[in-house]
Formats: sequence, structure tokens, C-alpha cells
Amino acid sequence: MAEECPAWLDATFLASALQGEDGSHVTIEKFSSSPAVAAGNNYMSHLFRVSVEYSVAGSDIQVNSFIVKVPISKGVITKHLDKADFYAKEPRIYKELLPKFSKIINYEFGPRLFRCPLKNGMVLKDLLEEGYVLCDKLKQLDFAHCKIVYTTLAKFHAASVACNHDDPELMKQLGINMRYTSRNVIYLPFTKSALKYFKNALGEMEGCELATELVLSRADLVAESITDFCKPKANGLNVLNHGDVWINNLLFKKLNSGEVVDVKFIDFQVSRWGSPVQDLLFFLWTSANEEVREYRQKELFTLYRHTLNSSLEQLG
Repeated sequence: MAEECPAWLDATFLASALQGEDGSHVTIEKFSSSPAVAAGNNYMSHLFRVSVEYSVAGSDIQVNSFIVKVPISKGVITKHLDKADFYAKEPRIYKELLPKFSKIINYEFGPRLFRCPLKNGMVLKDLLEEGYVLCDKLKQLDFAHCKIVYTTLAKFHAASVACNHDDPELMKQLGINMRYTSRNVIYLPFTKSALKYFKNALGEMEGCELATELVLSRADLVAESITDFCKPKANGLNVLNHGDVWINNLLFKKLNSGEVVDVKFIDFQVSRWGSPVQDLLFFLWTSANEEVREYRQKELFTLYRHTLNSSLEQLG
């Protein structure tokens, strides 16, 4: 086992995770683990990639890879998030919501969830085995990638509308905004700190003097404006937004020719009910490359609208 493997991530843990509903006995032959992301790339959870050789009820040996995600247990952020039961949302979305979405729209939006013996932890199918990969966040995404993200978002949003019609109480519980709200005690200082560094970065860029002054003059209003923007609309369409749909939370699958054929979403911790514009703009300005942002926004919005409308019509 790798040195980074925590003590609780052992054969007993894995056997429990892989045990089916019928209670069949699982034997772990051997396993290895390593960090699933580089240090500093995730500040709210620990992520491990685990390769396991195992048998079920004496069957032939199976070899599979999984992603184990558990909340960080120490630190100021964790202290406040625990009080708000922040970490309970994502496992429920994987277990209760995504299977409903899949039945509604006939599409798997994320990796399969397995049992996890740890509170608010998750064991997920490692989609790397199926050819899904992360893209380079520094290079950003071209139109082909953005097109499939907007198409999939439209289906995800349509499924959420249908699910809300069938089970509004579940959507109410899982659609609560837990990030951009005054109830989140770390939100305001986090926003002010981000604006401070943004101002400093602008100050080092020639010709950005007016932009720097604008940021300074609006600093106290930004957090309030974001909170208002994230509230469900009294009039108009509301959907379940992924909430953090950017390049690091998207897994793409390509053919050998390089054609992008599918995308899966991960990291549903800050999903919330509100205008779909939240997801569309957040993705566009965090992940699309300059060519897409400058010249092809209208194409993306038109594609999204057509896919959303056709999906809603099919769902009745």
C-alpha cells in the first residue's frame, strides 16, 4: 500500500463498500491507493484512487478502480461546514437524486456510487478506466468541449424540473443554497479576500486602473449581489444548478480521433435551486477559452435553449 494511505482505508473498509444489497461475502485479495489529485487542488475533501482485486462469494477475481472521497476532518473551514451539515448533501445527490435523473432523461450524469462506511464519505467508480479524463484548466476548453457541456447541462436542468414536479420536497432539501448565503459564516470573508487578490492582480496590469477602482468601489456590495443572483426566481425558470460546473469538475471522453463524445459531472457539494443562468455563465467564464467567449457565446446559448426545450417537451 502507498504511504499516503490512511489507516481506515483498509480491506475491511473496501469489503464493506463493495458488498452488494444481497450481502454476498466480499474477499479483498489486494489493493493499492494513492492521492487522486495533486496537493492543494482540493481544500474541502480528501480524494484517493484505490485499485482493488477482489472476489464476491467465491467468484473469479475482479479488478476495479474507485475514487474514495471523504471530508477533511480538521481546520477552520471544516469546523463551520460541519455545523451546517454541508458534507451531507453530495452523498444524497449521488444516492437519491442522480438515479432519478437517469431514469427521467436516460443518461448517467456522474459516476456510480458504492456504499461508504464513513459518515458523509463516498466511494465512486473511477471513470478513468472507461476513458474519461480531466482537461488542463490552464489551457481552457474549445468549442467542441463547451458544446457537449451545454448540451448535458440542458438535459440535467430538464431532469431537475421533472424531478421537482414529482418530488418537490426532495428537491427543496437538496436545492438549498449553502454556499452563497449569509448563513455561511465563511462566505463574506472569503469573498472579500478573493476581491483583495483580484484587485492586486489588476493593479499589476497596464491599462486596468479604472477596473481596479471599480472593484474597490463595489467590494462591499459584491457578496450581497452574488447572494441575490443565486436566489430562486419568483418568475421564470428555476432548475437544480450543478453550482460548480467548471473544468476541474468535468470528465470528458474522446475517441481516438480526438472527437469529444461524452462528459460526466462530479463534485455536487454546492448544487442549488435557481436560474440556469448560474451554471451557464459560471462555466463560460471559468472554463471556456477566449475564442469561445469572444465569438461563439450565441451558438452555445442557442444550443442550450433548443436542447432544454426539446428535453422538456419529451418529458411532458
